[in-house]
Amino acid sequence: MRRRYSEVGKPDILGQAGWMYADLFLALMVIFLATISFVPKVPNLPSTTIAAKSHSDQAAQYLVSKIYPNFDMAAIRSDIVSYEKSNGLPLETPISSIQIVGGYSPSLETPDQGAMRALIFGMKLKSADPTHFSSIGASLDSSSALTSTEVQLNLEFGG
Repeated sequence: MRRRYSEVGKPDILGQAGWMYADLFLALMVIFLATISFVPKVPNLPSTTIAAKSHSDQAAQYLVSKIYPNFDMAAIRSDIVSYEKSNGLPLETPISSIQIVGGYSPSLETPDQGAMRALIFGMKLKSADPTHFSSIGASLDSSSALTSTEVQLNLEFGG
């Protein structure tokens, strides 16, 4: 009887390529998850007061801090214009940074709830005046020096 020879072919590498793709995807996900932060750190800062500061270089920067019991865009605009006039800044001076501090009551709430008030205030601020505030990143904080209904807005002007 005659023997049949089966042709020994090359192994199929298509299956191995799929496993290599899956391993690469898994490695990228591990790197991505290791580099991001899931929980924002919300420091508990004391309330600051209105102050002006200047740097040694020619571009001066000014910091204005104001406490608001509720969101009132007309009051915020008025405070910005009056601050610019009183410090000799040109009108519509660009705002370089924003810090929003939400108040909370330590006996009833956590600092996260103050930070949530700051976040809501910031979203209202950006939606009320998107031309001035939408391109600036804001830092959010909480403070027990403020009441649970107050939000402090710190604006830094300058180049």
